Amino acid sequence: MKSLITTLLSLLMASLFPLAMGKAVSHDISSLPKWGPYSKEYFGISHIEDLSSGMQVEFCLVPGMYRRNVQVPCALFESGVHPWRVSADMRHITYRQELEWKDQVYVDATYHIIDHDRVLLEARCVNQTPLLQNISLQLAVRGDNRAHTDGDASGGDAPGLRVDIVGFLLYLCYVSNA
Repeated sequence: MKSLITTLLSLLMASLFPLAMGKAVSHDISSLPKWGPYSKEYFGISHIEDLSSGMQVEFCLVPGMYRRNVQVPCALFESGVHPWRVSADMRHITYRQELEWKDQVYVDATYHIIDHDRVLLEARCVNQTPLLQNISLQLAVRGDNRAHTDGDASGGDAPGLRVDIVGFLLYLCYVSNA
């Protein structure tokens, strides 16, 4: 009886939720868009260059206070970054990085996916203190070619990864409390 109920529930769930975001439900990576928050190490956006080889490029905004320590938005440990907002179609992804505690000074980095080749990065800097703040913004890029292990141990014959940042746009928006 228990297995019959489980089977009926499975069939019911499959008939009620056959589509996710307009596509057939699949746990295969090939059903994912080329741009998305796929990095396990950094809060940013990744581009899957070539699915068969596993090549991907990761971009992340690294804001900081001018002439102070800069915290890389690392997903492996506390770095003051929080996933803030994601649209239902995953075309607009926002992370908030606190530069001063309690949202006094922060940067909202929103990645707007335009098409398969381009992403617009909007950096919204917010200062809610009575003092002027100098914020530095840097774009970190990392190419990942872990899937290639061809060639000898020294990596002499391993193919390289070429990164062109032609299709990546940066839009800055300054917001002040004054």
